[in-house]
Amino acid sequence: MPLKKIIIIGPPGSGKSTLSPLLAERLGVPHIRTSALLESEVHKGTPEGIEYKEWRKIHKPDHEKGKVVEGPHIRTPAQMFIKTFLKHYADAEGWVLERGPKQPSYYSLYEAAGITPDRVIYLVINEEDCLKRIQNRRLDPITGRVYNMEIDPPQQEEIKQRLVKRKDDDVAYLKTRLSGFEKEGKVVVSMYPESLVKRIDANQSVENVLADILDTL
Repeated sequence: MPLKKIIIIGPPGSGKSTLSPLLAERLGVPHIRTSALLESEVHKGTPEGIEYKEWRKIHKPDHEKGKVVEGPHIRTPAQMFIKTFLKHYADAEGWVLERGPKQPSYYSLYEAAGITPDRVIYLVINEEDCLKRIQNRRLDPITGRVYNMEIDPPQQEEIKQRLVKRKDDDVAYLKTRLSGFEKEGKVVVSMYPESLVKRIDANQSVENVLADILDTL
């Protein structure tokens, strides 16, 4: 029986947003994306959603300018996410969590809450290829799915016509995010037991990367 509690970690442009829903579908488990889960709480008007909406109103302008929001404030969305995650998925037999803890201080929060994976997939790709991929990345504003117009374009013309470029997909901000992953994301990967972590070459087709991931489960 394949492992079913999976965290996918990797730098921006490594394919997390493309591969996570595909893997979840193959495993028959929910795909969980931090921002999407919190946005759903905003739409429902829950206490977590109201709190996150307030945080977003204060800090999102800095986020969109490429500034890294640091200090105690940035912990709040992580805590809200964990509370929301446990509300919906505490008893789930499996899940695919896209990205996982963003920085080392989040790791202990996830562990304390019992959000512990059976496998950590670390998508490995160099900075040059990340930047190239992200410049070809487009978002479906209706479904939230991310497409790469070079390697994973939508097949339906209707979807192609409504795709937009994400506001945070500019080169300067991307380099800031890549630097952040180098400083913090790799540390998060190292905090998980080595036996849980599988490094996957992300610089290949979506089909091949997915196949390599499935081989590790």
